Amino acid sequence: ALPAARGGVCLSIVSYERAEWIRALLTNALALAEPSTRIGLHLNARSPFAASELASFEAAGGGGRVTLSPVRVTVERSRGSILYAHLLNFRQLEAAWPLHCSHGVLQASNSMWVRPGWEAAVRTAGFSLGQDAVRWAPPLEVA
Repeated sequence: ALPAARGGVCLSIVSYERAEWIRALLTNALALAEPSTRIGLHLNARSPFAASELASFEAAGGGGRVTLSPVRVTVERSRGSILYAHLLNFRQLEAAWPLHCSHGVLQASNSMWVRPGWEAAVRTAGFSLGQDAVRWAPPLEVA
């Protein structure tokens, strides 16, 4: 069971894009997120970045709310590596801010937030999709 005081929402972003786009992603997320929201950023191992670019990612929004995953894996579709990169982000988020995250949200690197308040919706629903968006189907039976 999670401690009762734990209530922060943590956002995981997995990206391979150029530094300008990553800064735009972070600026957008930080502008529309609650001040308590923390962001974990995983950068594809195949994407080269200068040390100054990496520092600018962690300094986004005035610093103190973004952490970079120190483990960078090659991310490719249909290999499970996207989920693995998100899991690496949550491990880093826990290391940076122990017991902060009660909810985790996965953000695609080609999406932007359009309004604030998404954390409240996540806390209320207990997950990041509204119940109407989730269609339950019975598990497949294997004979």
